[in-house]
Amino acid sequence: MRLTLIQGPMDALVTLDETKRHLRVDSSAFDDQINMLIGAATAYLDGLGGILGRALRPQTWQLDLPAFPIGICGIELPLPPTISVASISYLEGTTGAETVLDPTQYRVIYGGSRGATIRLAIGLTAWPIAYFGEPDAVRVVFDAGYRSISSPENEAVPQSIREAALLMIKSWYDRQGIEDIPEAVFSLIAPYRLAMLT
Repeated sequence: MRLTLIQGPMDALVTLDETKRHLRVDSSAFDDQINMLIGAATAYLDGLGGILGRALRPQTWQLDLPAFPIGICGIELPLPPTISVASISYLEGTTGAETVLDPTQYRVIYGGSRGATIRLAIGLTAWPIAYFGEPDAVRVVFDAGYRSISSPENEAVPQSIREAALLMIKSWYDRQGIEDIPEAVFSLIAPYRLAMLT
């Protein structure tokens, strides 16, 4: 299994303005430094390298697999929450020609705060045969993350994750350097932390 980032988040985890309010900074003289700290906090929490094991702001990923699952088993998508599956393509089993799997042949079972599972459509009993021996014989492109900051509350990044980011930024800003993570951060993010991918 291999994951590749296709399109990174377009929205910041926390905005510059709200971070400055949290830091009680009125001047724009430190905007570059604060933006750097926002980036560092986001990198610590978000995406494949983040401690949470999930996508925070909407982003697009490609999951490469050497084959489809056996029988009716499903494809588990990492980096929840899943927004949508854009496409599934595969290298056809005898010719190796790239083929897009018809969306009527599968269904997506969304997992809320967990990743989605892609299952065969009702009535189908086996996935297509993909070309053997290629690490990217099957490619799933999907969107993951919580919705933008203007989304309804049930689709926004959980407040405790945003508070954890602001707490890290304040600690680093006050100490003039990226140092240890405050202990309270771990309590705030604990309900959202998933097992790391290997």
